[in-house]
Amino acid sequence: MTPNKPRYEAIFAARPGYSVLSAPLTGLFGVNLGLSLTSVLFTMLGGALIFVLLRELGVPVAVAISGQLLYYFSPLGWWGSYPLTEGPVLALSAAALLGSWWLFRRRTGPGAALLIAALAVGAIIRYPTFLLLAMALSAAALLALVTTRSVRHTGSWVLLGIGAVGGIAILGAAKVLGISGSGETLQDTFTRHFTRPDVDDPWRRLIDLNLNYWPSWLQHELRMPWLLLGLAFGAWALFRRHVPLAWVTVGMAVVGLATQIAHPLWEEKDRLYVSVWFLPVIGLPLLLNRLLTSGSSSSVPTSAPEIVNVGGRDADR
Repeated sequence: MTPNKPRYEAIFAARPGYSVLSAPLTGLFGVNLGLSLTSVLFTMLGGALIFVLLRELGVPVAVAISGQLLYYFSPLGWWGSYPLTEGPVLALSAAALLGSWWLFRRRTGPGAALLIAALAVGAIIRYPTFLLLAMALSAAALLALVTTRSVRHTGSWVLLGIGAVGGIAILGAAKVLGISGSGETLQDTFTRHFTRPDVDDPWRRLIDLNLNYWPSWLQHELRMPWLLLGLAFGAWALFRRHVPLAWVTVGMAVVGLATQIAHPLWEEKDRLYVSVWFLPVIGLPLLLNRLLTSGSSSSVPTSAPEIVNVGGRDADR
């Protein structure tokens, strides 16, 4: 298969996780079907984790199922079902979200274990993504500690520490093992997978490419603003429900945008920034639940007992 240049192969040789995870099914069913089944199973797992997270946020089963289905039928499920690393990467990102939530809820042991496992496994599948994710989680924990008094406890500090130490560990391991860095990845982009001579100014070329890419991207999205609307309403609902979790989910979206900035390729944009869809997938069911409970409350006579709106502001806020 092409491209098969040694420098190109070296980029992916340092990411053996997907090969290891898919080995059992590829051994049983062959490469094509085995890879596809591996990705589909991890995509199913990712949706199940979103269901668990929404249930723990207090929404009814039906609304949580809507979030799970939204995961499957959004670009998260679309790209996750391809025989690529997206299925496991997105499922592990969902696991990191759930682990962060448990840490905010003082379930320190299970939350820390799940988060560390997600980062460790993710790092051997696609280490640049989980390096960014670790940094984003650390920043989100810091913002949560600054903005929300009720989460100033051990769990939040553990989240901050896991993110910081995890990022340093992933970066340090990459340096020690001599894994290809961002400069080599840029050369891969601008030399068409090393089939042309190296360029002298890859970073300047990247800046120029982004300056051309993002105005075009915005024009395209404004014509069909489903993603922009999903991001706006999803973020609003999450910040209304639980500010610390909102920071973590925004961090997931930032990881996707950072990946696209590093690879501003139009033909791959939906796949590269696919993690931005965690905001709508989690936020929109919370918005739906808020609307449903508000409607139920408004239909109750004034003499009836007060109904608690589980979709409103969280007590932790």
